[in-house]
Amino acid sequence: MPQVRKIMKKLLPLVLILCLFALFYCSNDSGVIDQQDDGPTGVQFVELSIPDALAKAGTENKIVLVDFFSPT
Repeated sequence: MPQVRKIMKKLLPLVLILCLFALFYCSNDSGVIDQQDDGPTGVQFVELSIPDALAKAGTENKIVLVDFFSPT
C-alpha cells in the first residue's frame, strides 16, 4: 500500500493540472462583453418554387434543400 500512496501523490497534481487545462480549453467565454447581433445565423428556410430556389442558390453559390412531409 505505501507504493500506491507514493504513486498517487505524484499523479494527483498532474491529474489536477490536466483537468484545469481541459476546463479552460473547453470554455466558450470569448471575453467579449458587448457583442452586436449581426442578424439571424444558421439555416434559413424559405418557401420557393423549385426553379426559383435553383436560381437563388445559383446566384448565392449555395445548395438547395428540399424539405417535405408525409403524414402517413
